[in-house]
Amino acid sequence: MNKLVTFARLDPLDRALFFRAWWLLWFYHARACWLPFRFLRASLARRRAPGPADPRVTSARVVRAVERASRHALGRHTCLFRALATRSLLDRYGLPSSLQIGVSRADGEFRAHAWLVDGQRVLIGRLPDLDNFKPFPALNEADLIQSFISRP
Repeated sequence: MNKLVTFARLDPLDRALFFRAWWLLWFYHARACWLPFRFLRASLARRRAPGPADPRVTSARVVRAVERASRHALGRHTCLFRALATRSLLDRYGLPSSLQIGVSRADGEFRAHAWLVDGQRVLIGRLPDLDNFKPFPALNEADLIQSFISRP
């Protein structure tokens, strides 16, 4: 009940961002897990044209909404789904971002990670050892995501 009261006290814009983020997390999770990759690829190829500018929407506010939504959304929301949801929301409001996918091999363990940047600033997906991840070159974003999803 306390969470519901806290949610009700949020600014209406923050509540709207939360619901959009929750929907996008579910959308990308469903597309990646239940449908062939070509469906996710098609949705990634269509980057949304920015809607009307709203000066109240900032990248920090969008990231906060996605982080809140990922704590309350159904399913397991990996760094990739959080980065994709954040990128979609930022696109919607005309805010710049770039998806990065990289790999790290530390202690003989191979790890992959996705994060979103705005210039040199990491918006979402910050890790203490992020400097150890070598980003893939910016080739075809959809192909990079396919390789990230299809790993065992």
